[in-house]
Amino acid sequence: MGAVHQNLDEEKAHQLAVLSNKQKRLRVLEVQAAQQGFSTPPQIVVEIEELAEQIRSTESTFGELEESIAQSCLPLAAAEYGLLVVQHLRAPNDRFSAAVGATLRVARLRLGITDEQGLQIEKESRANVAREMLLSVFS
Repeated sequence: MGAVHQNLDEEKAHQLAVLSNKQKRLRVLEVQAAQQGFSTPPQIVVEIEELAEQIRSTESTFGELEESIAQSCLPLAAAEYGLLVVQHLRAPNDRFSAAVGATLRVARLRLGITDEQGLQIEKESRANVAREMLLSVFS
């Protein structure tokens, strides 16, 4: 695992811990507010509102970190998926069957590759294999 990926994982763990602590604090304050009703001190009401906003912000940051982690893994995933596509293209039967299509769909899911990205990788792989075949015929 690269240093960038490790730093992203550490930041994700940190944000998750921050989020968990803020949620615990919010629950405690919400119980106090429920127990005190209209007698709830204004500072508790304000802190509940501020914590709710901080939690939304932290959840947003957490989502962005997860996206960054997924994107940092994508080049390797794309290369692995491209290799799998080429292996199937060069299979003895030289055609895509329903089983191959299902295998590739499972690989896309496992590798976190969107359908659009997968189709682009497949298109590039087909073009590369076709180019290699033409070069071998004319060489």
